[in-house]
Parts: sequence; structure tokens; C-alpha cells
Amino acid sequence: MVSIPELADDLVQLILLKLSVKLLIRFRSVSKSWKDIISNNAFIYEQHSNNSLALSEEKGDHTQSFLAFHLHLKPDVDKYFSRLSISQTEGMFSSRIDEVFHLPYISCPTSKFFDCPLIYPAGLGIYCLFEFSTNRAALWNPTVKELKELPSSPFKVEDSTEQYRYGFAHVFFKDGVFSYKVGKMKIRWDKGNKVYWLTIDLYSSFEDSWKQLKDCRRLERGGGTCTNQSWIFSSAILNDTFHCLNWLSREDPHIITFDMSSEEFGRFEVPDFLKHDSRYNLGLSLLTEFDENFLSLLLYWENNVEEIYIDVWVMSKYGIATSWTKQSTTGPFINIDSIEMLGMSKRAGVLFLDVDKGLSFCRLGSPKLWHLDYEKFYQIVENRESLVSFNGTSDGLKKL
Repeated sequence: MVSIPELADDLVQLILLKLSVKLLIRFRSVSKSWKDIISNNAFIYEQHSNNSLALSEEKGDHTQSFLAFHLHLKPDVDKYFSRLSISQTEGMFSSRIDEVFHLPYISCPTSKFFDCPLIYPAGLGIYCLFEFSTNRAALWNPTVKELKELPSSPFKVEDSTEQYRYGFAHVFFKDGVFSYKVGKMKIRWDKGNKVYWLTIDLYSSFEDSWKQLKDCRRLERGGGTCTNQSWIFSSAILNDTFHCLNWLSREDPHIITFDMSSEEFGRFEVPDFLKHDSRYNLGLSLLTEFDENFLSLLLYWENNVEEIYIDVWVMSKYGIATSWTKQSTTGPFINIDSIEMLGMSKRAGVLFLDVDKGLSFCRLGSPKLWHLDYEKFYQIVENRESLVSFNGTSDGLKKL
């Protein structure tokens, strides 16, 4: 009987790199050598990079996957995440919920309506969850169903003038090792000087500890655009840097940058006309990313008959203010009492909006809305499958 020769590991790796994450998870049980290849950090990073490139080149089917956080209207009811798919056939959209996640991390009902977790992409298919009222943060990979709760931060809110308003995280890959940093931003109102002070609590996996950058950024307030909106949704991680839209001053709106490696601040300019055109409401606008390679601004504005429009602007050259380019205008939206932007998917070609009827989406450049007949959504982010595991990094790992 002729035996079939085994394939060389290099050839096996080339074949495995072309497979989906779901298949790779199943193929880890084929043999020990396959499991070793699939579990190797360098392989995991290369597979994710290849998959991201294929997505940016719009290869594959026309079904897009998202993670959505469902916010119940009753404060004592459990909240949960879902994996939502949106597909397009002959110009018509359809949606479905593929999976529901009731995480132990957020399973405790709360008596406060807005005391709910926030989710932010950290890169490489990892998401960071924050519960500011309990001072907790965790990293989550929904694909491999792992959650890693971080050590508690020793820094607390000092008084009523200080409160947490935002969070961010970033996963690095260097020298064959995955590491991460997690930041919690809080602002303090300085009544005497009439400014906000920004403080960041920063966790590093290399040091396995928290540190605090106290009053590290002064934020001026002024002009007529200040609203009660928080910064919950308006940020992007790109080039190992956190970017946050600062619209507190009508005279000086800009993007705050924080280099996650050097831990240094900087700023990028927004399109200059935003300082002068009163039609645009930056408090209702959104900073996000476009095609995972560019910063993008989704700008909310109304005309003189209260029709709502959303302009998409892209910074085509990173950090260069003159490179902001308008991509599209979506609208008009009429007979709508309220509208809030939740995000954009360039690949799906849609904007996600929270309108009177709940979560809706529309095609970029079109005023037609599709309403999703689900419970109240609070956040929605694109889902990226990943093999990155926290296994062995901490006793805080939970297999869900």
C-alpha cells in the first residue's frame, strides 16, 4: 500500500493562510503540527493582514458583519451584544442576527439606564469593553470567545467635576508578540479658568500596570456649538495612534492625537470651512476611519428648511490638512425629529443611523432609509474575525 507523503510545513502554511478564521479554528484539531502552525503568533498576524487586504480590495461576498450593542429601555433588564449581518442583492438590503452574546462581564443588571458598557475596536479583531461606573475594562475576541478582564485601575474619580467620558485601546504586534495598551479618558471642568482638563488612565500589558497622565491636555470651550453630546462614538485608531474629534470650541475645532507607542499628544486640523460655516453641527458629527486606511469625518448639517444631510470627508494624506477631500453627500432626510450617526462601513457602502424608529441604515449618497426591526441599539462596529488569543497571559481570561 502506497502511503501519501505529508506536506511540508511551509506548503501547509501557505494553504492555511488562504482559509477563513472559522475553518482554521476547526482545522486546529486535524493534527498537532497544524495546530502549532495555526496557533503561531506570526501566522495569526499574517492571516489577519491578508484578510484585511482582501476586504479593502472588496474581494469575497457582499455580506458584511457587525457587532451591535443592544440597549434595553428598562434599566433592570440584561443588556447584550449581537453579531449582525447585512447583505445586498440586486440593490436591496437584508439583515439578520447570526449570534447573540450574553457576556458574564456585563450580565449584572443595573439600576441606572445609562450605566452600560461601551465597545471600541482595538485592532486585530480585538474589542475593548468599558464600564466606567464600575471602573472596569476588558478585552474581548468574539471569534474565539475569549474575554480578558484587566486589573482594576487604582485611579478613581476624585470629585463631581471629574467624570469618565471615553475609552480606547490598541493591540500591537512586534517581534512575534502581541501586546496592548488601554486608555480611559476623563475630563474635569475647571470653573475658575473655564476650561476642561483631560486625564488619561493608561494600562500597558508589558508592564502589567496602570499609570495616570494627570491634566495632560487643556481643552478650551467656546462658540455656539457646545452641546450635551459626549465623545462616546467619535474616534479612530490608525497608524498606532488614537484620534479624537474635539469640537468644544467653535473657533478651534480639531482632532486630538495620542501616539500609543510614544504616549505623546499632537493635533490634526479639520477642514478649514468648519470654523466658519454655522450649518455644520460638530457635536452631532463623527470621526471614524475610511477603508481602514484613512481618517474620515461624517459631517452633520441642516439647510434652511431643516432638511438633514451628512457629508463624508476623507483625509487622503495622513496628517495633511489640505488633503481633506469630500467623497459624498447623503440626504436629504426629512420629517425626522432626531438623528444620530453611529458609524459607517465603506465596504458595505452604508451609514448607520439612530433615528426615531431605532437603528436604520442608508446607502452612501442616498436618502432612502432601511429600518432594522430589532431592539434598541446603542453602538455598532464592524466585526473582524481574528485568531488572537489571550490564553496564558493572565488568570483573568474567561472562555465564554
